[in-house]
Amino acid sequence: MRSWPILLLLAGCNGTLPPVPKEVLIPVPVPCVESLPERPPFMTDAELSKLEDFAFVIELRRDQLALRGFVATQDVLLQACLK
Repeated sequence: MRSWPILLLLAGCNGTLPPVPKEVLIPVPVPCVESLPERPPFMTDAELSKLEDFAFVIELRRDQLALRGFVATQDVLLQACLK
């Protein structure tokens, strides 16, 4: 009757352990964007103040269009990072 605890302990030792993992995957952050596009050159306030009215409006519009293209490119790059 006293051998029951010993038999229960021996029965528990008969099981096998789960296999040890051979490959562990560790998440590593990687940049989603390799390079940023060049920022377009804009006219400075000093350069704009030297222009006549018509040339001033034309240059402002040219800067606005360049900025819109730059922002659209940046937006596409950032949307790719979110996926």
